[in-house]
Amino acid sequence: MSRAPAEERQPLVEQIEQSGVPLDWALALSGGFISYYRLSEELAVFFARDIGRSQTVADLYLTAFGRSSQEVLLVLGVTSGAAIGYIAARLVRTLIRLAFPEIVRQVTEDTPPPPWIYRLPPWPEAREAPQFVVGEEHEANGRFCAKPEWHTIPLKGLVGSVLVVGAPGSAKTIAAVLPFITQMVEYRTWDSACKVALFVLDRKGSLSAEVRQIAQRYGRSRDVVVLRLGGPRLNLLSDDLPPQSIAAALVAVVSLRQSSANHDEPEWIKSGIYRIFWHGIAITRQAFGSVTLRDLCKLLSGPLRADAPADDPNAIPEALDKELDRYAQAFKKRLSQGVYPDAPAAQEEFDFHADYFEHQFVRMNARNKATLIDAALDLVEPFASPELAATFCPGPAETDYPGMSTLLESGHIVVFEPDDRLGFAAITIAILLKLEFQRAAMGRLNQAKLMGEEIERLWCFVADEYQSFVTVGGGSGVEGDDSFVALSREALIANLFATQSLAGLQARIGEPRLRTLLGAIRTKLFLTLTDPNDCQLASRLAGETYRQVKSTSFTESNRNARLNPITDTLHAGSTTVSEQQSHREELRPDFLPVAFSRLETFEAIACTFDGERQRAPVKLYLKPAFLPRELPHNQRPPPVKPKEAL
Repeated sequence: MSRAPAEERQPLVEQIEQSGVPLDWALALSGGFISYYRLSEELAVFFARDIGRSQTVADLYLTAFGRSSQEVLLVLGVTSGAAIGYIAARLVRTLIRLAFPEIVRQVTEDTPPPPWIYRLPPWPEAREAPQFVVGEEHEANGRFCAKPEWHTIPLKGLVGSVLVVGAPGSAKTIAAVLPFITQMVEYRTWDSACKVALFVLDRKGSLSAEVRQIAQRYGRSRDVVVLRLGGPRLNLLSDDLPPQSIAAALVAVVSLRQSSANHDEPEWIKSGIYRIFWHGIAITRQAFGSVTLRDLCKLLSGPLRADAPADDPNAIPEALDKELDRYAQAFKKRLSQGVYPDAPAAQEEFDFHADYFEHQFVRMNARNKATLIDAALDLVEPFASPELAATFCPGPAETDYPGMSTLLESGHIVVFEPDDRLGFAAITIAILLKLEFQRAAMGRLNQAKLMGEEIERLWCFVADEYQSFVTVGGGSGVEGDDSFVALSREALIANLFATQSLAGLQARIGEPRLRTLLGAIRTKLFLTLTDPNDCQLASRLAGETYRQVKSTSFTESNRNARLNPITDTLHAGSTTVSEQQSHREELRPDFLPVAFSRLETFEAIACTFDGERQRAPVKLYLKPAFLPRELPHNQRPPPVKPKEAL
């Protein structure tokens, strides 16, 4: 009898192997009942045997079991037959495993365990330090196992920063951002010294309501401070920030607001805007003690835009000369009041900034000057409106915002909530608030070093739609997110960035700066990606491993071959076929690019850092914020159907 080819035998092997334990028990029960009913005649003959003294085996059996004789006989028959059937089934499966190991291995890997076997371990409670439970970890390739584990990132890994990347609709917010916020908010809510402080940025503004609900759920409603239009009055150009840092942040906002793919302005434009903001902020602050974005708008739209006399293009315009004189008088008044302990140094600094407007700015080409003023004014002009100025440009006596450092040191949850009334000004506000947070974090580190104390409270920075707020490459070393992420670990800062695409980040900051930023972020979670470039980059970031690759080649040789001219086929007296196999090790990706595009909702490929080592990439099943923590991933409740219309 000829043997069927492997391609025809494979479906039968798969069916037998996929049946698993149910097949064993089915054969066992079937064998038990068959053995009982098929052997009834033989049992009757056996029980009729004479054992002496006018007694049969049946009499002895009835004496032993009495009324239960029929049930005992049934159990014995079924048990014996079941044992024989079970042993036969296991023997068949063992023979199949030995005969077809590759097919069985493939079927086993693709077959998840039955739902009743899949059980989650208890939720890991954070006791000694905050941690982030990302989701369920099964096999590295995502295959379900009977005993999964919770994939957690301890505190040492959290301060290495986390990046979440996923296409729109991949559930970044509900499956990663909100669970992170929830777990940070619920940590030691009763401990005023150790509860986690958070600063949350969101481009859409929908995250603010979710954060308030989470805080209310864990009794921290009073800790929430929402920064919005009509909320606490704060000066975005904080007196604690150096003028150079504010100017660099404003230039970064100008670049982020460009809508074209090639967003970078020419260097001379960025340099010119930076110098205008730097000297304008510094001289206004020296003269009047503080400066707001509305003050910069008045300076740009009035004195700096004035034209020079027609007979002398290099002369100082009259309006600018009067404005600088007003600044000088206000500065001298503050100088006479003893505001500056080192009066000569303060006078030298004031003259330095005034000299820029008197001798450098006025001699600039009129066309270039107008270009720079228009670019700078386009950024600060929205804050001249009374509605925005009342909240974000108050005077020193009108401010009721205690400052980012004060709020976070006391364990508050600060949330920026933009709305449609802010428009493009929302990006400016968010970046300046982020700069204030970064400065507060670095100041916290310096203060701890001076006091010789350890930092206990964890600060968290959460940025959803991060591509709207990303800034890199600041001049003083901490204005850029890449520099801040590299330094924030010592200050006990956990950063969580969520973005739609790595290509979007690259379009904002450029490829070299993106590589620098990705190198500083130690943990990366990839949800469903749709851009092919994102999939390629994510596959490279996930890493590669040397794997054994098998190659097979076949060679056919014909002896006394001849061509049949009628059928146009080749005929030979004898044919020899040889097969050659070779094995070699090649560097292969742990996850192919296509794996990132085929992720389902609430699934992610994680490259995590635990504070001591970089873990191997693994496929995880995320735990969304709306699901109970004890519910397994494959047992999600069905969606609630809307009520039918009457």
